[in-house]
Amino acid sequence: MSDNAPTPQDDADRIRLKRLAKLQGAIASSSPASSSAAATPTASTSAIATPAATSTPVAGHSASIAAPHPVASPVVAPKPKPIPRPSVLAQTPPPAPRPASGLAAKKKAVPKLDLSAWEHETIGGILKVTLSREVAEKSGYDIVWLKNLAQELESEGVSNPRLNMDLLDRLLIARLELNPQSMTDDLEYLPVLVSLPPQQTVFEYLVGCWKRLNSAKSAVMKKGYAPADSLQALDQLEKIRQLVISYSGYTLQDPEMFPQP
Repeated sequence: MSDNAPTPQDDADRIRLKRLAKLQGAIASSSPASSSAAATPTASTSAIATPAATSTPVAGHSASIAAPHPVASPVVAPKPKPIPRPSVLAQTPPPAPRPASGLAAKKKAVPKLDLSAWEHETIGGILKVTLSREVAEKSGYDIVWLKNLAQELESEGVSNPRLNMDLLDRLLIARLELNPQSMTDDLEYLPVLVSLPPQQTVFEYLVGCWKRLNSAKSAVMKKGYAPADSLQALDQLEKIRQLVISYSGYTLQDPEMFPQP
């Protein structure tokens, strides 16, 4: 083998040199493009900045334009302040005068019981009887006129008698003896008999007396009489009650004792 024959080392160097030559050619071809690209932004930048430079006013022209005068604002007169009106205060009524602490309250007046007048009115109301013709006529004969008893008392020397507890028994008997079905020639007394309840029994009449007696008792309690007067009136009512109970028992034992319808 001759000495000029290529060795493997020579082949490797030759290949390396070829590669370097290719790289240098590629670098040389790309350098003009990069330089032109670098110059383009500069030109565009200067183009953009040009209008800003042209917008600057010329010194000569700006000096010739006069500055505008300030316009005076119109003077506004101040509004007058409203005068505050005094508020109307509600007038409160003056407090009522208080009684002096040392004065005691007046006591309510206690009604006085006229026992005689009370007996006359109460007995007539419970038994529904009278010794006066005028009283019977004013009541439409709802109050029964005991004419026969009035004549007996007059014959005894009692004129214008008042109804009282002493006459209570005689008053009740005279009323129970009246018969609404009896006939009479006394035209003066006829309205009395005609006005009697035709179908009322003696017992029914006594029951009515009992009810009216209880009403009279309640009236005494409500009147507010003095304790002594109230006790006296209640005692008289108790006597009437005992008499009504007694005659009710007699009637039940002997219904024929008095006239019945």
